[in-house]
Amino acid sequence: MSATLPKAEPNQKWAIFLFTIGVFMAALDNGIISAALTTINKSFQVSPSWGAWGITLYTLGLAVSVPIVGKLSDRYGRKKLFIAEVTLFGIGSLLVAISQSFPMFLLARLIQSLGGGGIFIIGSSHVLTVLPKEKQGTALGLLGAMNGIAAVLGPNIGSFILDIAGSWHWLFLINLPIAAGLVLFSFPLISETKADQIKPLDLTGTVILSLAILSVMYGIPANSFAGGEANALQLKEKLSQIPDPNIKQIITDAIQESIGTGFGKLYLAAAVMSIIVIGAITILSAYRNKQARRDM
Repeated sequence: MSATLPKAEPNQKWAIFLFTIGVFMAALDNGIISAALTTINKSFQVSPSWGAWGITLYTLGLAVSVPIVGKLSDRYGRKKLFIAEVTLFGIGSLLVAISQSFPMFLLARLIQSLGGGGIFIIGSSHVLTVLPKEKQGTALGLLGAMNGIAAVLGPNIGSFILDIAGSWHWLFLINLPIAAGLVLFSFPLISETKADQIKPLDLTGTVILSLAILSVMYGIPANSFAGGEANALQLKEKLSQIPDPNIKQIITDAIQESIGTGFGKLYLAAAVMSIIVIGAITILSAYRNKQARRDM
């Protein structure tokens, strides 16, 4: 067997529950922010094309962290890495909430994503180690389903929190008690597992994957928005030359609709790329799990 089984398997249902909550929390944070993007952009006084980087960097961090954290968890232990990942995610969430500038906000989002990206692969590897084969499919399906559920519920949950709290900061502060609870209960409820045979990390492939995702996600938002924003702003400058207030109002409404359409395309493109990357993470993790089964 290629994985070291724990001496005892206490409370595996609770361990799977903790992993499931962790996966849901990490995946939710890329959908929950969509409800507050306009508010965040106004708070930092940045354009929507810059604001979309809050999603772009988070998605990039999710994708990059999967192979790296997967290898580290095989070497040093899945329980240790799960606790470290959740802690890093909590720290990133706090930094996002207290960000005083947009560069700090982006850096905090990247830190947050590096903490959340490896939770799925850690959970799935743990499942393959401690559960019998007839139960692995159900547990892995539950973990994978959390990505889809989070993508659907994210905007709705974000809107609800924003309406109740009245501030976008609470979208991230709410992660702190969840992360603290996961860390606290991980110590008694998750058994430590490692892999006996550890293959080297494909560093070249990881770098190429990161650059490819970054290039695509940079190109789509920039091309989908830049032209429409520039044209709308030029039209707006011409309004001062129109004497009739009724005509001016009609044109103003048309401009706002144009800008709004640009916003929609921009955020839709970012959301689609996020779903694609999360789907790719799920597929790659499933492939890795299949390879692990062959070695067991």
